[in-house]
Amino acid sequence: MKKYEKIKFKILLPGTIAFIVIISFFIIEILNFQEENFTHENNEKVNSVKRIFEHIISDEVNILKSNILFLAKDKKLQNLFLKKDKKNLIKYGNSIYKELKDEFKITLFYFIDTNDNVFLRMHNKKRFGNKIDNFIYKKAKENKKIFYGMELGHYGIFAIRLVMPLILDNKVIGYLGLGKKLDNLTKTLKELTNFDFIFMIDKNFLEKEKWEESIRILNNENNYKWDDFKNFVVVENTLKNFNEIKNFLKIKNEKFLKINKEKFFLYKSIDLLDVKKQNVGKIIFIHNITKQKTYTENLIKKQIIVSLSILFILFILFYFYFSKIENFIKKSKEKLFSEIEKRKKSEIIAKEGKKTLEIILNGIPDVIYITDKNYKIKFANSKMKKRYGKNIIGKKCYKVRNNNNKICSWCIFDNLKKEKIINYELEKDNKYFFVRNIIINDFEKLTIFNDITKIKEKEIKLREINEEYITINEEYKAQNEELFLSKEKIRINEKLLLRIIENYPNSFISIIDKNMDIKFISGQEFKNIKRNINYFLNLNLNEILFRKNFSFIKKNLLKTFDGKEKKFIVKTKNNLFYSYKTIPLENNNRIITNILVIIENVTREKENQLKIISTNDELKLKNKNIISSINYAKYIQHAMLPKYHYLKQFLPENFVVYLPKDIISGDFYWVKQFNDNILIALADCTGHGVPGAFMSILGITSLNEIISDFGWKGEIKANEVLNKLREKIKKILFQGEAISKRNNNGMDIAFCVFNLTNKKLQYAGANIPLILMRKNNNKKYEIQDFKADRIPIGNYIKEKDFKNNEIQLYENDMIYMFSDGFQDQFGGEKGRKFMRKNFKDFLLKNCEKELSEQKEIIKNTFYEWKKDNKQVDDVSVMGFKIFESYGDVEFF
Repeated sequence: MKKYEKIKFKILLPGTIAFIVIISFFIIEILNFQEENFTHENNEKVNSVKRIFEHIISDEVNILKSNILFLAKDKKLQNLFLKKDKKNLIKYGNSIYKELKDEFKITLFYFIDTNDNVFLRMHNKKRFGNKIDNFIYKKAKENKKIFYGMELGHYGIFAIRLVMPLILDNKVIGYLGLGKKLDNLTKTLKELTNFDFIFMIDKNFLEKEKWEESIRILNNENNYKWDDFKNFVVVENTLKNFNEIKNFLKIKNEKFLKINKEKFFLYKSIDLLDVKKQNVGKIIFIHNITKQKTYTENLIKKQIIVSLSILFILFILFYFYFSKIENFIKKSKEKLFSEIEKRKKSEIIAKEGKKTLEIILNGIPDVIYITDKNYKIKFANSKMKKRYGKNIIGKKCYKVRNNNNKICSWCIFDNLKKEKIINYELEKDNKYFFVRNIIINDFEKLTIFNDITKIKEKEIKLREINEEYITINEEYKAQNEELFLSKEKIRINEKLLLRIIENYPNSFISIIDKNMDIKFISGQEFKNIKRNINYFLNLNLNEILFRKNFSFIKKNLLKTFDGKEKKFIVKTKNNLFYSYKTIPLENNNRIITNILVIIENVTREKENQLKIISTNDELKLKNKNIISSINYAKYIQHAMLPKYHYLKQFLPENFVVYLPKDIISGDFYWVKQFNDNILIALADCTGHGVPGAFMSILGITSLNEIISDFGWKGEIKANEVLNKLREKIKKILFQGEAISKRNNNGMDIAFCVFNLTNKKLQYAGANIPLILMRKNNNKKYEIQDFKADRIPIGNYIKEKDFKNNEIQLYENDMIYMFSDGFQDQFGGEKGRKFMRKNFKDFLLKNCEKELSEQKEIIKNTFYEWKKDNKQVDDVSVMGFKIFESYGDVEFF
């Protein structure tokens, strides 16, 4: 008896499965009921914690209010504040602040004068004099009464604050403020609820520099670093394990969280609202529910064990009972089965001979059929019947295959009688077939259709790949020629660099190793002292310096090998003063092996120091004409570029993407104030790396000199600046009227003059355009492309004055300037250039996003496009957004 025919498998197995399903359903229902009760209970706990938190806040506000009312009645405190007697106010207020801090945990106690300045902070006496512009203070001043609430300070301190005007003789003499920081509240909540808490502040409401400064000032160990978490900073928590905090902050949905095999936690978060009802962060409630969870799991395990035990006992009893019944049935069926098997074998033998040929032909995946001399189908395999129908036997082949009423024009039946076998290719319905025709006898033809479409497609694709390879090979040859020209250009620029170094005024420039041996030396000062440069090469500093000076100089040089730039002045025994500036130089493994030393004769400056005090303004203008020390590393170049806080002072929302091809760059950007104008430039100098960097230094110093020559009361035009810059660069690089192929160094530049009062922008460009993104009537941004003059800064055959473009700007306009590094970068799937049009469309697509986000998108897109390709040029992109008013910009 077969296994599936046995009674015990027909009845016992389904019965067992049914029993398991019923028990499982019962257990699942119990588990769901327990989980619902468990969830309800823990949600009630969370709601209770929220009510306790609100109650604590209310109590703390009442404590602050009672204390500030008491302080407001203190006449001595009022008189000292009215007299602005800070020394005695501190002496008198220290005991008051100590008592407030010890008894009520009040951590913020400060006085504000009527000019909105902090007169005194009792909790931080060194910080005073800054403007107060927080919401609570403004409301207290506006309403002339107590105002309070939870508020986030500029330094990331989230606290309950209360401000009250001090009124003497019906006149407000100042404001008194008290506050309590968040850490005292978390300790109280932990003790009352046995919950853990994490207080987080959204980074959008903080400034990184001020946040880190507050951490240093307050020495708060509970605060983690700015970069520990992506979008938030943790300001207070009761969990001391960093990994536990990180696990909780990864949770996106509120739920029960299993941290490991042994611990379960209840996780709940609420918005952290300040006094203006704006969401500045989150509060996360965490409660250990391991005991409750363990009890539930153990109960389920017991229920499963009991159910399985009952099932096992029932299964054994029924198994033996059904086995006896099966033995009786087995004997009665054995005779019947033997007779049936004999009949089946005889039928199979009879049919095998007839079906052998059909089986073979049906097993072939191609279309196969046999026709007689009248073109009627006598046999068709399964593939043929599947395609044209099962009832095709006896029908004409040309009617079945092509729906024709006469013989096909390409039919080869007559020729087949002579040649026996004929093969050919056929294309039909975008498919390719290899047709085999075999004559079986004088009256029948066997036809086989072999589908070769995939083979043909591969042949076509192979031809396309071969054509693409030929195209790529031609592009490679063109790039190879361009590389040869670039190498020749680099060789010319190296000569220019050495010429600039040799003629740098009043200086020695040298490279020194750790043994104080001179590996390279040059400079204009050798002509003044009438000494041969080659004499000093490979000498040790100890051999050429006065012993007393050598010890001091060596000490400072060795500090530079630790990665620190140094600047100091040394007096020689001849009463000459030399300024030393040292810069560490790294090898390819980022190990400092040498240092660059720039020694400048400053004797005249020292002698004229007394004159400098009286002619300070004149000296500032002259100092801008002094070319900065030629550098051999990126640190000096970066020092000449505007810092982020300097840019933000004039352009509150801006970004700069600055990606040098080599360690240092031939691109530079430049920002300066001129009366009520902001001057902005972005330039791409000839070459990159060291030659480009020296050209960028010439460009920056030349711009500074040109702007100084205008004078603070003069009117400035963007195109006039570029005209002057061209003449200055040509003069410095000895570029005369004759055009030389070997001396065509210069730069491309976009220069803007932005008036903050009337929001008018002047733009002049040398091969670098300006892109304006402005919203249309449908509130969608559109591109306005202001073309640059096709003239470089430097020698050019068709030289003419630059054009000055005046543009009226409006709120939310976006301005972009960029070099050609991004658009010329090879990359992508086919290794092509990014192209300028694609880059403009890319800027338009992302112009509505935050500028910090735009900066990251541009950088990420560049590296994703470039992949493993070499960077072909320096990349610089600058963008800034226009505001309705620039009244907060401080001019100096």
